[in-house]
Amino acid sequence: MQNNQLIIKIAVSLILILILASALVFVGFDISKKNIQIKDLRQAINLRSELIKNLSVLRSDYNQVEPFKSSLDGLLVNKDKLIEFPRDLNALAAQTKISFTSSFSGEELSPGGLGWFGLAMAGDASFDNFIQFVKYLENGKYFLQFDNFDISGKDNNFRIMLNGRIFYFVK
Repeated sequence: MQNNQLIIKIAVSLILILILASALVFVGFDISKKNIQIKDLRQAINLRSELIKNLSVLRSDYNQVEPFKSSLDGLLVNKDKLIEFPRDLNALAAQTKISFTSSFSGEELSPGGLGWFGLAMAGDASFDNFIQFVKYLENGKYFLQFDNFDISGKDNNFRIMLNGRIFYFVK
């Protein structure tokens, strides 16, 4: 009888050990899953924290630039305003006493809304009048870039040829 009781106690102990071991394995797997979820959540929190920090920096930069926004908006003319450029150019040529012609060539538009037209200009006048004309162009309301600037002539009668671009902004 004592043998049977000993075998029953050992069997019950083994069954309890197996149940506890199974419970530990199950809890271990559950802890492993929860650990992976915690790591994923931490990565998401870190990403959001970084995004919030970057947004804060961008807002700070925007607040610093905002007072100058109206000036920047007026830096480049709208494409529709370029229709006035030949008229303004002819008035400037008359004012500086230059016999003058101009023409637009190809257009290019970047994805950000910045565009330009190619510009070719030619004229005849005295050297001083050319210098005055170019200064007016540089200080005018149009943003110009000259790629080629050629002056030829003699005695105070010169021919000027300018090739470049006139920039605009599409709103």
